Amino acid sequence: MSEKKSGSKLKKALLTFVICLVTLAVLVLTGARLFFRVPVKAYYKASEKAFAIPGLSESMIPQGLDYLESEGLYLVGGYQKDGTPSRVYLIEKATGTVKGYVLLGDQNGNGMAIHAGGLAANGDYLYVGGNEEAFRICFQAF
Repeated sequence: MSEKKSGSKLKKALLTFVICLVTLAVLVLTGARLFFRVPVKAYYKASEKAFAIPGLSESMIPQGLDYLESEGLYLVGGYQKDGTPSRVYLIEKATGTVKGYVLLGDQNGNGMAIHAGGLAANGDYLYVGGNEEAFRICFQAF
């Protein structure tokens, strides 16, 4: 009978240990979430969702964002995880719909798979931060 009692005590101790471990993990994760979210709460409260980030399901890693007020377009740029040419998506502000995308290319019109960074539009030009010295934008038709 003492073997049953010691086995039962061991099971209770193990269950207590597992419950304490799970509780500790939940407390740590909750604390970390609060630590990182509370300081920026006002920022997110004042923000509004303008559109869904395009290209995520097509292996794009977003790297840059700009807005063309004259055209009413958001520009979202990034590189492709699969090594295909980097893209700049055009999103209509009024509807949040993707109007298409532009492939980044070299002076010969060849697509460039570069780690495209930030975007800055000025007049007729779009400047894209990247790891190449010079490139121009080539358009892709749907």
